[in-house]
Amino acid sequence: MRKTRLERNLQSETEDWLRQGKQLRDFFGVATVEINGKQYLASEETQRVLNKEAVNVR
Repeated sequence: MRKTRLERNLQSETEDWLRQGKQLRDFFGVATVEINGKQYLASEETQRVLNKEAVNVR
């Protein structure tokens, strides 16, 4: 299955955060988000954008 642009970008962000230490992830409020059954790591800013997009879709 082909990944969407959103999934590719979230995968890239996840890989970047995994390279960082856990303390840095905690400092920036990185959390796990689930999209299409897959889990990604996303910063607070990315989470806000995702939440805004979800509201706009409704």
